[in-house]
Amino acid sequence: YRAGPEITWMVDSEKFQEKLPLIKPRPPSPRLFILGLLAGWWLGLGVLFVSVIAGGIPVDVRNAWPMLPKLLTGLLFPVGISFISLFGGELFTGNSMSMLIGLYARRITVLQLLYNWFVVLVSNFAGAVFTVYIFGKLTYLYKTEPWLSYVRGTAVTKINLDPDVAFIRSIAANALVCTC
Repeated sequence: YRAGPEITWMVDSEKFQEKLPLIKPRPPSPRLFILGLLAGWWLGLGVLFVSVIAGGIPVDVRNAWPMLPKLLTGLLFPVGISFISLFGGELFTGNSMSMLIGLYARRITVLQLLYNWFVVLVSNFAGAVFTVYIFGKLTYLYKTEPWLSYVRGTAVTKINLDPDVAFIRSIAANALVCTC
């Protein structure tokens, strides 16, 4: 049995993932925070895009076909993730994977990992909240039906999820987002 090119590609990919944390901005560089804000911006735009399209489905249609908004969300949310890949940004989910691989390969320290995670998580959150606040709240995007009931219903559903269920649901989505 001879290993084909796909085996070489996987080994190269693993080596790349090990070295990736070494090229990430180091403290006290503001670059990491700015790239984190940028990723939050793209995610915020993705959320706005999804909620305007999926939330724009009339309430009676949403009630009769509850899978329709979920289908549209699944098809449209990757637009925000694609923007991060195309235009740049540091996303917490992808950093969680790449920085852990770097730590496992002993290329970075625990302190470097924690610094990266903290800065990227805070900046992703700030960028996303800012984007949704400016373009969602201040423009009254969700003030009328059918968007108001969609956003409220989504929020209530997510808040009332059992933590175990929320964690299990997040595994597949975050595994896909780790590629960003």
